[in-house]
Amino acid sequence: MKDFGLDTQSLIGQSHLDFLPRLVQTQRSRYEQVLQGQFLKSPEETWLLEDGQPICVRWAMQPWFTLEQKIGGIMIVVQEISELVAAREAALEMAQTKSRFLANISHEIRTPMNGVIGMTDLLVHTFLDRRQKDFVTTLKTCGKNLMLLIDDILDFSKLEAGQLNLEIKPFNIFDCLAQVKKVLDSQAYKKRIELQISIEQDTPTIVKGDPNRLAQILLNLVGNGIKFTEKGKVSLRVRPQNINNGHITLYFEIIDTGIGIALQEQERLFQSFSQIDSSSTRQYGGTGLGLAISKQLVSLMAGQIGVLSQLNKGSTFWFTVNLELVDATNPPYLSPIYLNDISNSLIPDVLTDTIQQLNVLIIDRPSSPTYFQLTQNLELWQMSWQQTTNESQAINFLEQETFDLVLWDLDTLSAGKGRNLIHHLQPIPCVLLASLSQYLEVRTLLNQGINQYLLKPINPNILVNTILLTLEGQNNNSDRDQTVNKIPEYSQDLRLLVVEDTAVNRKVVGNLLSLLNIQADFATNGAEAFSKVQKSKYNVILMDCLMPVMDGYEATRLIRSQEQSTNEHIVIIAMTANAMKGDREKCLQSGMDDYITKPLNLQKLSAVLNTWDKEKNSTIKL
Repeated sequence: MKDFGLDTQSLIGQSHLDFLPRLVQTQRSRYEQVLQGQFLKSPEETWLLEDGQPICVRWAMQPWFTLEQKIGGIMIVVQEISELVAAREAALEMAQTKSRFLANISHEIRTPMNGVIGMTDLLVHTFLDRRQKDFVTTLKTCGKNLMLLIDDILDFSKLEAGQLNLEIKPFNIFDCLAQVKKVLDSQAYKKRIELQISIEQDTPTIVKGDPNRLAQILLNLVGNGIKFTEKGKVSLRVRPQNINNGHITLYFEIIDTGIGIALQEQERLFQSFSQIDSSSTRQYGGTGLGLAISKQLVSLMAGQIGVLSQLNKGSTFWFTVNLELVDATNPPYLSPIYLNDISNSLIPDVLTDTIQQLNVLIIDRPSSPTYFQLTQNLELWQMSWQQTTNESQAINFLEQETFDLVLWDLDTLSAGKGRNLIHHLQPIPCVLLASLSQYLEVRTLLNQGINQYLLKPINPNILVNTILLTLEGQNNNSDRDQTVNKIPEYSQDLRLLVVEDTAVNRKVVGNLLSLLNIQADFATNGAEAFSKVQKSKYNVILMDCLMPVMDGYEATRLIRSQEQSTNEHIVIIAMTANAMKGDREKCLQSGMDDYITKPLNLQKLSAVLNTWDKEKNSTIKL
């Protein structure tokens, strides 16, 4: 009773009606309910004491019964919880502070990273010699890896703060898996291990979920498999587990032949910052967040995750996700499909018809990953081949048999050891298969008449195109690479305004747009953008959100308000470093049509403009 400001000794022999009259008055209706036999309780309630002070309590009331089983009165239990409520409110305030900090730090990190990644992306598309292009490509890769590390830390923080949500949309499960393999192929190749993906029959093609977060889980788990495997292979297997009420549970299994995990280590494997042992951070690298993030993402997808492993005998990581079926009548695949590279299904039939029945000499070891990739694709394209590993046998093959093409792996036969082979190759087309570190060897052989070269690991789309170019007699033996990616075609009357307060970001976006053959006007804040809209006619605006003078949200609202009298609609695309939960919704609620996050690159910018270009979508009105 001390919580009510009362002395326990003075209460003996008194009724609570005597010392808590105000409280009794407010509770009288409840007493009557309990005296009728009801049981009442409240998890939290504010009461006013006799001195007018509020107090937070939780309480329970129930009748007490006489020996004759008649209601003789009321039993009331009250617990004062003011400190508990205060602690909860402090925790909520701390969570809100943490959320604001995450939003700010995400914005501040993404803004300079947009400059770093954007500028390297631009540099890749300039005229560079091959060595310079290798340097820039490495720089770009390091920038992307840094962004992945930053994203891991931010994702973990968002999950801890409840700020991460899924972006649900239809997607092709096979494309998602192929993209994962494309990203990880080079890692597997460097370690000379095989990366295989198998998809069991009855797996639907189109499902509805978050493909980016699913890919993130797979990249974490398959990437770990590659990291901790020194020889053998890593397999990703996918099968449908359960279909119910328009939803499907997919079961993913990642099997490696790596170092395995001791039983005592498995219990803490999915904890934050957990590594297998204290030395693994130095030997293998990583933040220890990948599995913790994967576990929480799987939970968001209504799934489960686990591991089966024995030390020195490899590991099997598995997880399930619940996805929505987009088309229940979608015909299933009748047999397992092995995706050895992303581009197999993208090679046009007319091209494969051109290269079918070719006879190829492969200079490579049968045990190498490159040989496995080559033979898989040559078999798919109905080619025949002979294989050798040394110069003398290769020369014998060339003298005794007619070949349409030679594929020469420099890891098997170096330029020095194959110097006599070059004279026997003429006029047979030859493609070198090389690594970045073999630049000088490649350059020497190109200058001696070799037609083409490919960087490993082999991509089937690039391989088939290189074969076609080689057969047509085109060489890439120039020291300067003047190839430029195909530029999408946009409406000639596409008029675009970029609203961005940071000078570096304006430079990045402007040059990316130039690569797309799009001219743009620029504004440094929302007020300037609104002024330009009054004077000029635009059909697309790329709008930053946080700017001085006037932010992008207010500028969008002003533009939308003006459009009500003109019956026009400018497509406004948020272009922002804000990537927290609710940021996309905030942009759309202000009147924006779409949302892309920084850092920007050519592919991301091109994709969103393709969506809204007036020839692709009639939403844009001129």
